[in-house]
Parts: sequence; C-alpha cells; structure tokens
Amino acid sequence: MRYFLPTIALFWAVIFAPQFLSATSIIPFANLGEATTYSGCVVLARAMETVETTENGTSFRDTKFESVESVKGVLLPGSLFFLRPLSRQSGDFKIDIAGDFKPEIGKTYLLFLYQNGDVWQPVMLSYYVFEQIHLEDEYFLVSTGALGMNVLKRPDGQPIEPLGVFYPEILLQHLQAFADSPLSAWDGTVGRCVLRVEDFESLDRAIPMGCDFAIGANNTRWQNAAIPVYYDDTGNPPDWGSLFSNILSAMNDQYTGINPTDAGSKSYTPNCVDGSAYLGNFIPFCNANLGGSQCALIIFEDPCNEIANLSGCAGTLAYGGSYSGSTHQFDGLTWNSASYGFVVVNNGVADCLFGTDYERLMTHELTHAYCMDHLNETDYPDQNMNPLCCNAINTKDQECMDYAYPPPLPVSLLSFEARLQEDGYVKLKWVTESEKDNDHFTLQRSTNGIQYEMIQVIASSGSSAGGTYEWLDTRPLAGLNYYLLSQTDFDGTEQRLSIKSVTAGKSDHLLTINGNPVKGENLSYNLVVAAVFNGTLEILDTDGRTLVSTPLLLEKGTQILQQPIGKLPAGIYLLRLFDGSQQWATRFLKQ
Repeated sequence: MRYFLPTIALFWAVIFAPQFLSATSIIPFANLGEATTYSGCVVLARAMETVETTENGTSFRDTKFESVESVKGVLLPGSLFFLRPLSRQSGDFKIDIAGDFKPEIGKTYLLFLYQNGDVWQPVMLSYYVFEQIHLEDEYFLVSTGALGMNVLKRPDGQPIEPLGVFYPEILLQHLQAFADSPLSAWDGTVGRCVLRVEDFESLDRAIPMGCDFAIGANNTRWQNAAIPVYYDDTGNPPDWGSLFSNILSAMNDQYTGINPTDAGSKSYTPNCVDGSAYLGNFIPFCNANLGGSQCALIIFEDPCNEIANLSGCAGTLAYGGSYSGSTHQFDGLTWNSASYGFVVVNNGVADCLFGTDYERLMTHELTHAYCMDHLNETDYPDQNMNPLCCNAINTKDQECMDYAYPPPLPVSLLSFEARLQEDGYVKLKWVTESEKDNDHFTLQRSTNGIQYEMIQVIASSGSSAGGTYEWLDTRPLAGLNYYLLSQTDFDGTEQRLSIKSVTAGKSDHLLTINGNPVKGENLSYNLVVAAVFNGTLEILDTDGRTLVSTPLLLEKGTQILQQPIGKLPAGIYLLRLFDGSQQWATRFLKQ
C-alpha cells in the first residue's frame, strides 16, 4: 500500500510549505446574453478525467471534457477539449486562486469559455459555470458562481442579472437564439426556475472558501472521525492529564462532527529510521499496540531529533499529520482515507508554552492530524489554524471542520423515496438514522417547482435512533409532482431535508405543446381527456402569477386546441388545466 504524508505544520519560525492564496474581484457581465457575446464558446460539456500537465516547471491539473451540446463556437457535440484552472503548482509553491473552477469528474456543466493556446478557460473563473443536476424526472442547471469572489457593481450603473437555477432545454435554446442575433433584446426570465440554488445544497455541497484538506491529488479525511488518541508515556508535561482533558473537551465541543478520545498512555520507542519518529517502526507499533490504523499517537520530546532544537523559545514547536492510503467517496468527490495520525512535539516546548497556550498548540496539531491545513491569517484572522500560535478555535475553523466532518443534524436522513404505484397513488417513504429535538415532518407538493402546498404533517416517532416513515398521496396531480420533505424542531427551527419528484398519470403523453418554443400568436396543444372536462385553463408566469384564466368545457377523447397568447411577452410560462378531479400542466416558451 502506498502512503502519502501531509504537509507538515510548523510554528513560530513559520517554516512551512509555501503557499500563495489570493482573493478574486470581478465585475460581471450585465446578463447571460452579454456573457455569451463575449465568450469564444458556450457549451454543455461533461468532465471525463483529470490530466496532470507540466509546462516550464509549472504543473496544472487540466480536465478533459466532452461537448454534449454546443450553444456557440467550435466545440460541437462530441468534441474533446481540455479546461485549465488558474490554480497551479510552481516548484514548491502551491498557487490557489479564489473562485477558481474545479470540475468534478462525471458531472456535466454549462461553460462560458475562451481559448488560451491549446486549452480553454472559463471567462470569469467559476462565476459563469452552471452544473446540470438531475432530480428524478427533470434536469436543472444550477449556478456554482460567486463563491470566493468579491462581486463589484458595474461602473456603467447597469444592474447585474442574478445567477440562479434554469431549465436546460429552454435556456440553451434561448442562448443559441441570442448567439445568432446578438443585437436582439435579452430576456433574463426565459428558462429561469423559481427553485433556489440552496434547494440543491443537500445534493451537492462545496468545500468552503479558504478551507484546505488537499494532500496529493485528492482531499483527505478520516472516514470514522472517532479517533482514539494515545500519548507516549515519556516526556509528557507534569500537568498533562488536565491539559489533555481540556484539549479533547475543546475539540469535541467546537468540532461536533468528530470524537477524539483519551485512549491513555503507551510506551513507544521509535527506531528513528530516516531520523523520524513516525517512520520506521511507527505503523507496526500502531498495529500491534494501538488497535491498527484507526488511531493517533502524540510523541513528546522529539525522540529522533528530527526537529531543530529551540533557540531560547524560538523555533519549531511541533507538527502533526496522518498517513493516507485507500480512497472513499464523500460529498460526490474522491477523498484519501486517513489513518495513523501523529503529533511530534519538540523538546523543551513545555518550558516555553504553558496552560492555555500549550492546549491551543496541541489542539492545532491534532486538527492537522484530522487533515485540515492552515487558514490564511489575513483573510481569516484569530483562528486556531492560522500559521502562528496560539488562538482558540474560531468560526472559520469550525466551518471547515464541519464540512469535512458534518456535525450530527437534528435529523440524519438516510433515504427519501417517491414511488408511483400501480393504483396511481404515490408512496412516500423516508428513513432517518437519528433524531434529536425533532417535533414533526412536513410534506409539501408542487407541480411546477414554483408554488408548493402543504399536504401532510407527520409527527416524529420520538426515538433518538431514528425511524421509518410512510405516507400515501392518494390524490397526486397529473404530471410531474415535486415532493419537498422538511423537518421542524421543538423550537420551531425548520430544515429542508430532500426534494424528490415523480410523474403521475403520464401527462407528458396526455398534454403536449405543438411547436415549443411557440413563435406565433396562438398556443396550439393536444390533450387526451379521459372523462368530460369542465374546468379552467390557466397560464402562469415563472413567479406563479396567473396571467390567463378561462373556463373550458371538453368532451372525452383527444382534443386539438388553441389558446391566444398574443398579449404575452416573450418568456417561459406554465399551461395548466384542472377541474377538481383532473389536472395537466406543462411549460412552454414564447419567443
């Protein structure tokens, strides 16, 4: 098995692997139409693989993409191209650019690109990047932009069109039409969905800005964050018992997703292979005496003299890290699996740091053993993981660790399913792994992703060990039904858990638009009616406002109908027909 050692954390002397961090300020285009005009290519493309490229001593992590659909430019469907980030490795320096786009292999993105030599780059880092996300029966393009960026106002005073969520087919058609006629007026409402970006957060999170768990090609974390922490019985401070208790208490209180425990003392004598206490016989010792790879060991007084001695109290105090070997999936990414954590403390440190400062030093080093790297002290001052000692755990420390090791939620959801049964009912089932202070669940339903209605409240089982819940929707609406599951605490705090969708009644065959987008004054549609229909036809805009409402009486059978829409401006609309027992809904684009 091949192991990777993390970047060593050093203190006071500030002797650590050099790393450049940056901030990114942008002035966005006024809208996606303008972004299309100024892009060399606009393409829907799938990330296939990462390729390490070295040019003139600088290493890049290029991503190979395959074009799925072309909006503008030479990257036609099936074309292969390489996308290059601005972040790179130059010699010993890791250069991270805030807001850079880091594709995930296997995912599909809408990209606004320009060509730079043999590679392509996003026109404005990750700002104009949309990830395609599949929710059951429908696809969405969800903005990934604005993370890690300082967005400035336009000097011409034009408002900046907000990013958000779009329906892919309609947005791509609209972008293609605009690319063909760039002098036409841009309508930012076309293809826009009222679902919010945060509605998709449970499906796809991102590493918070400034947090670094990168070791080698992948990020690294412990799969099981409950780590027994041992300490060598040689050279520990005389008041180590109380110090260690305080260190573990602080970590468990502030990093609620981990659980380091006091596993007691062990007598460890390193054989100092390559002059190091964590090489040579370290792993065999852990396997034989500490229960294997799920452990960490604190080694005092630098037994192999691998750290230069302190000069007075100046110098390197300690460093911490962990090994990693196999990989696992977390948050849609491949992570190295950490094992065999360690902290090596220099000799004489206990004579230089006392009490709280010593505790904060060791907290910092054990956090390194949990694979978190330094935080930039300019961007995030007063953090325990700043390169300079010694601060208490602060909010950015917590944000980073809570990402890699999510704290237990009031409700930990294992699964949520929406299944259409043979009788036409929709069975909703969800399973929780644990519950804390959970009062009830709420189910809401929507046919258009715009307006939700509450359909059921289900009381919690009251078990902290979680439970299995079921509810049958005996009156699903014909067509696409979105089901939103939420949870409410006893104090009224609400948490969205998941969104699922299911198609009932196969309305895609019952209600169809003849020619979509619609280019004339009349909307032509086909409708298969199972029984006499005596109800209402409505047309709604993307904000859910009813623009057209007219009574409609239809006989049973197949109907070919027209509805005047000449007064409606260009945009995306919802056509809905309902009479209390039957309902159909579908979207259309008017050009």
